[in-house]
Amino acid sequence: GPRALPGAPPGEHPGALPGVLPGAGAGVELSDEEVADILSVLADINPPVAERLRAALARGDREQVRRMVQSMRERIAEMVEVRRDDPELYRLRLEDFRLTQRTHMMARRIRQTQRDGGAEQAGEAREQLRQTIARHFEVRQSMREHELRKLEQRLAQMRRQLEERAESKDRLIENRVDELLGQSAAPQW
Repeated sequence: GPRALPGAPPGEHPGALPGVLPGAGAGVELSDEEVADILSVLADINPPVAERLRAALARGDREQVRRMVQSMRERIAEMVEVRRDDPELYRLRLEDFRLTQRTHMMARRIRQTQRDGGAEQAGEAREQLRQTIARHFEVRQSMREHELRKLEQRLAQMRRQLEERAESKDRLIENRVDELLGQSAAPQW
């Protein structure tokens, strides 16, 4: 069942946060489970931010939580869905996110080291950056390969459905005629 979260006023749904997922308008509340899913994904993506959200919930500062989740809602909602539907893609996306963060941080440090006159340290750090970017390239290639496999599976499924419809052509046409003439109980077109 849903996991209860701390910080809800008495009598209020403990995980309810209005309008923080795509399609959730004002007044639409998130369940405890949805909030827990968001916090769980956020803990994978950015542990310090997840910890700040958990602390805000514990303090009862639900408005701060709502504002923070609102600002990240689309990305997190997508990741919650990916984690549920495709754990391998979720793992790859997390690694992609972490490597993106790491490479940007490394590049900033190298630029600062160069400005400070540390050419030798910058050269060593540049090689480490290169290795990290190479790993990032491999992760992104794996993501593309994964997506291609899924598209190939979907295409094969669509081909099977098309063949089945072609084999059932006469029956489907007759069913549609019956439906249009009011002689069929349920649409089968």
